[in-house]
This record gives sequence, structure tokens and C-alpha cells, in this order.
Amino acid sequence: MPQATFPDDVRSAQAARSFVRNQIAGCSESTVEAVVLVVSELVTNAVLHARSPVSVEVRRCSRGGVHVEVSDSSSATPVRTPPSDTALSGRGVALVEAVSTRWGVRSRTSGKTVWFEVDPDD
Repeated sequence: MPQATFPDDVRSAQAARSFVRNQIAGCSESTVEAVVLVVSELVTNAVLHARSPVSVEVRRCSRGGVHVEVSDSSSATPVRTPPSDTALSGRGVALVEAVSTRWGVRSRTSGKTVWFEVDPDD
């Protein structure tokens, strides 16, 4: 599975988007855009909340979809917060749920991995 690690830096989301886009070139544009959007959200959250380097792994699924894992060193799992029209943040989990086909969180010895999949028909 292709993997890249990005530093604890706000510019990492942009670098992760480019990495993922290159890995899934050839997928439908809607699949690419969905995957890139969720990766951007998860990497940004990792940088802001975990304050650690972020690892991104990408795999094309046999059915034409994409599976992505974003890992950081924080054990805190993403939490869905009540929506607010005035809040500047707090919509990440809702975005991941809306855009991905499936997603989840796995604990690791030194942190967590948030994974998601996007099927080509979604």
C-alpha cells in the first residue's frame, strides 16, 4: 500500500492531497474529489489536534473504490459535535460520514488510524 508521512504542519494537508491524487489517478473524477476532500479533512484534524506527524496510506479496492488510512500519534478518536451555523470548526466527522462509503477508527499502540473507503458509485 503506497504510504507517505507528513510533518506536523498546516501545509501537510496540501501535500497529502497531492500524494493521494497521484496515487488514484485514473479513478473517476467524483471518486478522486471525494477521497481528496476527506484526506484533507483528516490530515488537517491530525495536525491541529494530534500535533504529530501524519501517515497516509492509499489502496485501490478490487471493486474500483479507494481505501485510505490516516494515522497520527493521538489516541483521541474523532467525535461528532452538534452542528452550529456559527462554529468555524466541528464539521469533520459529518463530512467524513457524508462523503465516504464506510469509515472507522482503529486504536494503535501509539495513536490511532482513521480509515475510510469511497466506492466508485457513491
